[in-house]
Amino acid sequence: MGSKEFIDETDVFQIPDVGSTKQVVVRPSYVDSLKQCQFYYGLLCDDLAHDRLHNDGDFVLGLRYRSTLKKVVCLVKWSGTVLEYEFCQVEGREGISLDNFHFKATVLEVVNFHTSTKTPISSLGVLLSKEIKKQDQLLNMDNITLGKVLGGGVFGKVYQGELTLNGKVVSVAVKIPRAGNEKALKKATEEANVQKEYIHQNVVRLYGTVLKEDQFSIILEYLESGSMDVYLQNNETTQEQRLAFCFDVALGLEYLHNNECLHGDMAARNCLVDKKHNCAKIGDFGLAVKGISYKVPKTRPTPIRWMAPETLMDYSYERATDIWSLGVVFWEIYTKCESQPYGKKGLMQVQLELWANPKFHCDISEDTPQKLKDVLLASWNHEPKKRPVVAKIVEDLLEFNWKSR
Repeated sequence: MGSKEFIDETDVFQIPDVGSTKQVVVRPSYVDSLKQCQFYYGLLCDDLAHDRLHNDGDFVLGLRYRSTLKKVVCLVKWSGTVLEYEFCQVEGREGISLDNFHFKATVLEVVNFHTSTKTPISSLGVLLSKEIKKQDQLLNMDNITLGKVLGGGVFGKVYQGELTLNGKVVSVAVKIPRAGNEKALKKATEEANVQKEYIHQNVVRLYGTVLKEDQFSIILEYLESGSMDVYLQNNETTQEQRLAFCFDVALGLEYLHNNECLHGDMAARNCLVDKKHNCAKIGDFGLAVKGISYKVPKTRPTPIRWMAPETLMDYSYERATDIWSLGVVFWEIYTKCESQPYGKKGLMQVQLELWANPKFHCDISEDTPQKLKDVLLASWNHEPKKRPVVAKIVEDLLEFNWKSR
């Protein structure tokens, strides 16, 4: 019998109809509020399961992105190895299953059945014993070693460092606000409170925070290749690589929007390159907000060249605003950040044209692939409601998912 994959309830995804150019929208029906589940980690980072699963039977739930499918999986430690099992539907049977034998209506019902009855999920005798919930983000400074200064400013400094986590040493970036700067401290705590909830392969990982006496530090994943803009300016990249980076950033923003997070500052400078896994990740949550809309404070500096017209007019910000900025990020990546958005035009001229000219946007070069060009034009529609949702952009850019990575 054939099996059918299913998808997260927060998504509507299109699966190609073999032998036809049409696509069928497959809507989820079996996944039950996994977004609220404390041991559901979404799209897992490669090393996450190995960090969290220590004993046989320890398990978490996650989401894998494979080609055109998103698959809900269970990762469990067994005989010293992390094993991965997919939840599936089977033709002729109602419900879903891990072992293709016991079927329940929802993912959590399947999990509860196997944990309560101690029924193995495979012929290897693998048991689900203990769900590993999302850990508290408070870390011990004794487990962190500071190295060289990576950067700094009025807010404080960023250091390269090492974090010992569950016996494993990982490279980290340590952001330490300037002592006595209450504004910087408040901004840092707000940033950490937003970012700590999100774990995704295309979002810079927050390992945790440190509160030691009067010092607050944010411990982030360190990516040696640095920010996207500097990387593209200083390294040779192929069109294929850059289009794949666009796809990565879209995936990251899709995850954030699905979890009701507005990034607020999408720009190439706020994306980083992970050379080890050859992908791009969204970082810098300094302006991120939990929710689906808000009013931008009038006193907050605004990145005009990346901002949508409606925000410049009435300070409104919503998912569609992120989409406009995402289009600018795509433009930056494709053009290798050789110039700033709108070129040499001054900020006042850019702002006035965004207000007055409904056709105004960054110039699109003739060699831009048609698929990307269509996405750019749609993302830069001056009417927010007519811009595509990020899930649609992910679908449109699916062919740029660089399979060889």
